Amino acid sequence: MEISKKEKFLSDFSNLSDTHFANFVENPNLIKEWEKYSFVSTGNDLSILSREQKFKFLKAYENSTQLTVDRIKNGGLIKYYKIVDENPLNAIVHNSHIKNVDFLEDLRNTFTVKKQYPVDHVHHPGLQETIANHVKGSPVMLNHNGNDYIIGFTGMHADYAVTELNPITLIEATLPGGKKYYPTPLPTVNANIQTAIKDGTEIPGVGVKDCEVWMWGYVTKKVDGVESLYLDINGSPIKTWVKKSNSNKTTIFTGMNEDKVLVEITYARHNLTLSDWIPHRSPGRPSNTWQGWSSEGVELHICIGLELMNPPTIMPSRALPYGTVIPKNN
Repeated sequence: MEISKKEKFLSDFSNLSDTHFANFVENPNLIKEWEKYSFVSTGNDLSILSREQKFKFLKAYENSTQLTVDRIKNGGLIKYYKIVDENPLNAIVHNSHIKNVDFLEDLRNTFTVKKQYPVDHVHHPGLQETIANHVKGSPVMLNHNGNDYIIGFTGMHADYAVTELNPITLIEATLPGGKKYYPTPLPTVNANIQTAIKDGTEIPGVGVKDCEVWMWGYVTKKVDGVESLYLDINGSPIKTWVKKSNSNKTTIFTGMNEDKVLVEITYARHNLTLSDWIPHRSPGRPSNTWQGWSSEGVELHICIGLELMNPPTIMPSRALPYGTVIPKNN
């Protein structure tokens, strides 16, 4: 090896244990594999992996074609290998997927590809949104005097996005004119977006639960069909808990961090087949909904691509953004 390569190698594998040293003795080819991935952009080279992960990665992609090597290096996929390794799929399918470059590319797309809402969308005009943000809940904003105020939200399908540690009992109050709102209890956790589960609404399942999630926002009113903020006598907006804009209830993933949820969503989409397309529940209406399953058996409804009247004959492009992903509590 050249001096610079030797220095890089020693940096990556300093203070090797006897067990790790034996890996190189038993399989000298791992050094050649290491060379393939060591001199790429910072943040996408092997340095982001632990020593144990380095060996697992080199063995997983040993003797890969040059095309696969280039896809890993140029596509920034070592980072996503690390995410899957630290948030493993069900043991039955984990190895076959973490060693699959298509799956790592799909995971990268799950993290990075954004959905573009139409400029005339009722809740999110012109918004660009990843599925990661949608799963955490997308606030519906109303602009007033140059400032944006939360008046509702869409999405919200993960318990890690709920900021209040315990369910809350909403206390109703009435504003002049008869407007009902929920000013208490006040949020107890300081966060940019504050959310809570309404007490008494939880229906637990395996890996998911149904519930009502509310977000700390502002009271609104409609005048001649136009929604605006309800202001107090001083002209200030009034705080309240607001519910989901397009449904009273939601289903959320439970017991998983964000990376794990996105790995499982990717698994479900990666394994879709043409027979997984779901017709619209109302006859005569198009659908872009597909039925997938996490590696742990949680049913997911995934919206992708164009809405169709008839069963599709080709799969949606892997590069298309998600419309939404909804876990189901069966």
